[in-house]
Amino acid sequence: MGHQDHELPFVHGPPPPSIERRTVTVEPHASLAYDSDHWTDALVLLTEGNLQLEDLSGREWHLGRGSVLCLAELPLRRLHNPGLATAALIVVTRRRGATDGVSSCPLSPPGRAAERRGSAERSGGRPG
Repeated sequence: MGHQDHELPFVHGPPPPSIERRTVTVEPHASLAYDSDHWTDALVLLTEGNLQLEDLSGREWHLGRGSVLCLAELPLRRLHNPGLATAALIVVTRRRGATDGVSSCPLSPPGRAAERRGSAERSGGRPG
């Protein structure tokens, strides 16, 4: 049998001391403007409802309950709830200054987005 969200330790109950947890909700037919800084170093679990992620070109991805995401440094415009129920996201991050023996291995190292932009500018807009 697969894992249910109630079995995941960061969803219910107190998180470990090295982890911060917050809940983000998006009301039915509402949108949340995307800000990469809100999602830095975060693991995100959609626990209720549905979401659409809209990128800067207008393309959309539809996500349902149970989706696990990393939303940092994506070319997104907004998170939109197309449904009739509130969408709920559990967001977990490492607590600043935590020394729990876990090494940091970010998916996109700090400064990489700026390096990619600079490389594209130097090559006339082509990815480098």
